[in-house]
Amino acid sequence: MPDSVIRRLRQWTTAFTAGMLKRSPFSSSQIGPPKGLIWDFRGWAEAIDRKLPFMEKGWRHWFIPVREAEVIQSRPPLSLESEMPEPYREAQLYRYPPLYLAHVRLGRLALREGVVISTDDRVFDEFSYCWGRAPRQLPIFHRLHLPPLKRKAGVYATILSPGSAAPNYFHWLVETLPRIAILEEAGIDNYLLIVPRGMAPWQTESLERLGFSQDRLAEFGEEHWQVDSLLVPSLLGYSGMCRPWAATWLRRRLGVPERKKGTRRLYVSRARAGHRRVSNEEEVLEVLTPLGFESVSMEGATLEEQISLFSEAAYIVGLHGAGLTNALFAPSGTCVIEFMSPVPRYLNACYYSLSSAVGHRYMYLLGTHRARLDALPAGPKRWREDLEVPTNTLSKAVHVLQAS
Repeated sequence: MPDSVIRRLRQWTTAFTAGMLKRSPFSSSQIGPPKGLIWDFRGWAEAIDRKLPFMEKGWRHWFIPVREAEVIQSRPPLSLESEMPEPYREAQLYRYPPLYLAHVRLGRLALREGVVISTDDRVFDEFSYCWGRAPRQLPIFHRLHLPPLKRKAGVYATILSPGSAAPNYFHWLVETLPRIAILEEAGIDNYLLIVPRGMAPWQTESLERLGFSQDRLAEFGEEHWQVDSLLVPSLLGYSGMCRPWAATWLRRRLGVPERKKGTRRLYVSRARAGHRRVSNEEEVLEVLTPLGFESVSMEGATLEEQISLFSEAAYIVGLHGAGLTNALFAPSGTCVIEFMSPVPRYLNACYYSLSSAVGHRYMYLLGTHRARLDALPAGPKRWREDLEVPTNTLSKAVHVLQAS
């Protein structure tokens, strides 16, 4: 029997058993998964208010609108290819959802993903993006028991999500930290910020630059809390897309130096990354070095060092990976060339979106894989294969960007 079928059978068995326990008269919030999903927080809060006397409305569960929905149109990416891959076509015109700050009285948080649970034991779908999977596939729906419930007095704000549970540089900077901007725009500033337990140094450094000392942070891991007043900023939109206002806010609040134009040409190497490397990097450097490029590696660099370096960039070239997130700190108009896989399900337009949000000139350059990536099953392995870059077109790509 295939592993995927066995895994689904286990999940179904666990969910069924937990559901039966949940119906027991001895059930509690620590037994079994939540009872279901809430698809619309605002509709849920307003429905509760309608049943309350006038003087009791609006203080238990409420929301503050912060930004309207917006459609962002980006100019097409540059390329030497005859046909543009679908992810780039889709990313040129994108609608971002409205943003708001939610307040849940006696709201619960569970597990590293920071799943937000209502007072009637249901998960808020809007705050629980599941990396393209159905909400019912969240780990919390396949747990027989939740960790012991801890009660927290006071006001807490959460920026937890599946994207923040692991220390991912792009998702932390582009999707997680801007949720703090929603708190700022809502006028809320007196709270403890719930963050992932065991953060990387650059995560702690980024929060310090935003004014969050250690005594303003509440670390959360594989836990289960009930909070007196739980503040939940909206997710910014589809994972991997960068809202222009969020990029502007990040640059300002992180203290990125404002330069009209950069001077340095940077090649971002992944040689020390251990996976998804440029397999012919020596040949790539033979092309780029005479053009004035310097090879840089971001492993072990502090956030301050990365901001300082990329704020001087005129060109940024590299393979799809976390290091390209630093294009966020480069002067508007910087030229960005991203090496990308030709396999459709590997393609990711997140750095095109980021570059567009900051005002960069972006080009993708498709390489080749020695392995049959299209024959691999969907999953993390498809993101780990090395890429061979066509050096015969690389110098041409640089000149095309320079002339554009």
